[in-house]
This record gives sequence, structure tokens and C-alpha cells, in this order.
Amino acid sequence: VPTAWCARGESLDVASVMDRRFWDEVVVKPCVSAASWRTKRFARANADEACAFLASITSDRDAMVQRFMASVEQPDASERSIVWIDGQVTHVIRKMPRFDDQEESVSDALEPTAEELAFAARTLEAMPMRSSDLLYARVDVMAGDDGQMLLSELELLEPSLYLLQCPEARERLVKGIARHAPK
Repeated sequence: VPTAWCARGESLDVASVMDRRFWDEVVVKPCVSAASWRTKRFARANADEACAFLASITSDRDAMVQRFMASVEQPDASERSIVWIDGQVTHVIRKMPRFDDQEESVSDALEPTAEELAFAARTLEAMPMRSSDLLYARVDVMAGDDGQMLLSELELLEPSLYLLQCPEARERLVKGIARHAPK
């Protein structure tokens, strides 16, 4: 997803970013977060509020400003989380956008498409570490304006793996933990 980065202690003029990149709406969030903590959506008319919110985040951590992708509001598209556990994609979850303090709305477990499997593999191969060194990961994707799959987030630290939606994934995780545990 098109992103502007802002390091801890730095500032960024969100209105200028929106103007230069022709963005109508943005999402401002920390680079490391959980459960949409400190994540908000802003329209161009609220760019000053977005700047203040971004400054509150960068006072103690790195942040990002991402173009809001309209596809996430489409029930047949939305954001999709590709769950990878112990060497393989186990399932996919479709989720509707959620911002700070909102409830999460997710689908039941879905079968990954061939495109999602290939995208997850390319993403995990591009990491500086070997994917075989990971027990789990979550690759969040959404469609761009042209329908092309875009990376929204790569979740490696305590992601929700949506294990309630996929008992087989839960079993794979348990077996993976046992296999990787020190003996």
C-alpha cells in the first residue's frame, strides 16, 4: 500500500503528502501496533487533525501514513489476512476495516487463492530472515485501484492468527510449538 514513513521524533506535513501523492484519504498508524491501536482514518479536509495525531504517535514511536484503499470497504474484496503457520498457509480471513476502539468483523476461515499463496510466498521470501525460522506470520493484503494485490502489513510479532476460525491451524500451531521447543 502506498506509504509515507515518519520516524520517532520527526514530523510530517500530512496535507503536503496527500497533495504530492494525490491521496484523498489516509490512515495514520504506528509501525508496530496491535488490534488497530492508535490507528485512524482522515479525509483531506482533516489533514491538520491527521498531523496532530501523527505527532502524538511519533512522540514515542515510528509511524506511517498510508493511502486509504477504497477496496477495503467492498464486501467481496476488503482486507484479507493470509495466515502462515509452521511452513505453510493454513487459511485466509476476510476482514472489514477497523480503527481505534472499533470492534473487529472477520469472516470464517477461507481457502487461500493461488494468487494469495504466491503473494505470501514472495513476501516471506523477501524477509531478511528465512521463513523457515518463523513459527507463524500473517500477510495482510488488499486490492489496489487496478485490482493488483498490495501488501498492507506483514505481522510477525504477536499477530491474531484467527485460530478460532480454523481449528486445523490451531492444531498445526500446537504441533509446531512442540516441535520447535528446546529438548
